[in-house]
Amino acid sequence: MFDFRQLLGANNEYYSEIRNLDPENKCPNLLFHQEKLQVGRRSSRSHYHSKKQECIFIISGELSVIEGQEKHCLKAGESYSFPPSKTAHYLKNEGIKEAVYLSVATDFKGDQTEFLD
Repeated sequence: MFDFRQLLGANNEYYSEIRNLDPENKCPNLLFHQEKLQVGRRSSRSHYHSKKQECIFIISGELSVIEGQEKHCLKAGESYSFPPSKTAHYLKNEGIKEAVYLSVATDFKGDQTEFLD
């Protein structure tokens, strides 16, 4: 299982809430979470994965996807995917209310996560 403490930073300064939607770990190679991100906060440290694939789906609110030098603004009902690559990414809530989204990712053994900050 992926260790979220790496993404959250030493004082959990990023996420406001992560809810595991597979608490019995019935799909051990898949991470499935509902996440809430407060206004002005980032989802995680800037990072990329060697093997892991991720997809987010916005339930409510708005999020900015920061991927390398690009920024994509998403609203409820929209999704975005991150294939394995050396392009770092994170999410930021630049909206006016809390954002809620689903995060689905593979949990490959041997994945290397690199952090840029």
